[in-house]
Amino acid sequence: MLPQNFAKRLRGFRKLKNMTQHELAESVEMPVSVIGKLERGTRLPNDQQKIRIAKALHVTVEELDSISQREE
Repeated sequence: MLPQNFAKRLRGFRKLKNMTQHELAESVEMPVSVIGKLERGTRLPNDQQKIRIAKALHVTVEELDSISQREE
């Protein structure tokens, strides 16, 4: 998984759910700065963070991790 691909998907799902970075951060009990780094692609989440983020966004971990054909 490339950081930029995860970053785009995370941001896209968050916006689709009409959540702010602050709301997502509170929901997954992470600092807002970490959410920002994940969305900029400067950091990748660990497995536990991926699970918490996926649950908060009501998507699967696979949906966050998958790379669409346009991104390949």
